[in-house]
Amino acid sequence: MLNSEGHVVLTDFGLSKESLYGDATTHTFCGTVEYMAPEILQKTGHGKSVDWWSLGTLAYDMLTGAPPFCAENRKRTIDKILRSKLVFPGYITVDAKDLIKRVSPCLITSLALLATLAHVN
Repeated sequence: MLNSEGHVVLTDFGLSKESLYGDATTHTFCGTVEYMAPEILQKTGHGKSVDWWSLGTLAYDMLTGAPPFCAENRKRTIDKILRSKLVFPGYITVDAKDLIKRVSPCLITSLALLATLAHVN
């Protein structure tokens, strides 16, 4: 969002979790599907690592002009998030790829390794 002076301000629309400590999980299902982590879509409970997934998808979108996993309808988009590997367009520089890998390594690795990011706070 922008404030009255045109500066970017962050907001969470009242959905942030103030007391999510350690390995605690939540089941909130809200947001734009293209930026949701697999755990959210699977509705199995999720922790803080899903925020890193979303940040990585946003960085990818800002660099390429489109989310990393999108399709012609919501169901196919979800299927891509759950099953597809991340593919970078040929014009993405090594530095840009490195940025996304560092911000959100779960976008690059297999879904099975996603849980290892739970230690990131």
